[in-house]
Amino acid sequence: MKPASLILFFVISFLPTAFGGAFEPGARWDQNEVRVCWLDSAEFTKNPDLLDDSLYFNENRLFHSAELSDVIEKKINAEFTPEKTGIHFTGFEKCRIPAQGGRPDADAVLALESVDSFDEIIEGGTSIGMSVIDLFRGEIMRRDPEEDAGLPSLVIQIPSEKIYSSKSIGYHEAISLTALHEFGHLAGLHHEHSAYRDEALRDPYCASSPFADDLKKGPDQAFSLVPKKYIENLYELKGAVRSGYDSKSIMNYCHTRNLFALGGKIGLSAGDRSLLKSVYPE
Repeated sequence: MKPASLILFFVISFLPTAFGGAFEPGARWDQNEVRVCWLDSAEFTKNPDLLDDSLYFNENRLFHSAELSDVIEKKINAEFTPEKTGIHFTGFEKCRIPAQGGRPDADAVLALESVDSFDEIIEGGTSIGMSVIDLFRGEIMRRDPEEDAGLPSLVIQIPSEKIYSSKSIGYHEAISLTALHEFGHLAGLHHEHSAYRDEALRDPYCASSPFADDLKKGPDQAFSLVPKKYIENLYELKGAVRSGYDSKSIMNYCHTRNLFALGGKIGLSAGDRSLLKSVYPE
């Protein structure tokens, strides 16, 4: 464990446990304000290494929508604020890459991917803060900008509103919910149910969730796409700083699946906000 990570561990360990969650020490941003920009296929072709290569996406289906960008920006600006979470996200303009191989004036890149079908909910993929995942070694490591051409990245898969079928949560609400979960990862948070699987299995909130059966089987379905060694080494999240299980964390699939199935208020939990504020003090 690096000195900075060790300090972070002790700081969080001795804070009051009025919050829950799991934070990746190597994912912590060095600043409280993170500038983001929207990447589409045209700009992606100028720098194909820009998006985190551990994410799965169709590079030919990246697009930008001013309407959806505005929906996401409003939700993220309302939930991630200096007062609530310490860390906040700014920018939300289209990425401008000056030349082939160039980089935008941003700390992270966001992308929307058009999809023709989806499994009940809108999904996405995100880098965990300022870290990178070595799939074959099964490790989460601090990103080295000098060695890694990519930027921390977030991709949301967007189905057409015509084929979106949820009766409990609106189209824009569903996109906002997914964005909020993925921005949680971009801030450095892990999946709650993965970090605290035993607790989640005992949680009545999870028992009533559409995700309950998947939880009993082991790693969530996203892990089925990556090498077995990654699952074995990373699923337990051995390097994560843990502060207690939070059943209503936006990072908890039990909670987000319930929101999709039953509706409800979309936002960060008190535990999410407290953990992030402890990591990103003003």
